[in-house]
Amino acid sequence: MTHAASSSELTQCSLAIANLVRASINALKPASEMLMDIEQCFDNYIATLVPTMQEPRINQALVLLQENAMKITAAHDIAEQVGLSTSRFLHLFKQHTQITYRRFQLWLKLMASIDQLLIANSITDVAYCYGFSDSAHYSRTFKECFGFSPKAFKIMYIQRK
Repeated sequence: MTHAASSSELTQCSLAIANLVRASINALKPASEMLMDIEQCFDNYIATLVPTMQEPRINQALVLLQENAMKITAAHDIAEQVGLSTSRFLHLFKQHTQITYRRFQLWLKLMASIDQLLIANSITDVAYCYGFSDSAHYSRTFKECFGFSPKAFKIMYIQRK
């Protein structure tokens, strides 16, 4: 999400979530509470997009993507469901969300993976479970979004228990 530097709201959302994770770990919050806080922060970001968007088909696409966060959905499939050509859909998606379609899908997968990351023995298993090619790709993407690696996240969380 931080790749969309032109969107201050998006950058603020990423930073807010990273701060929520750190604060939750320091406060010894259960993982379920932390995840609810993160989801609320993300939902607040999505809500800030809706009033400014003039394109209801992109709103519909956001809903479809959130409902299917566990899997990668081809852009042409979503474009077809909302009645747009693939190229027009990708253009409108970037214009209205300030993030590329692919980055948004990565973000959704990362958000979905956090709960599993806390209970899994292997970061590699989590990476494969959520469709990342390997643990290095997962770790790199996680660190880009939150500012720390999944391993550091697990260690922080376990040490605070």
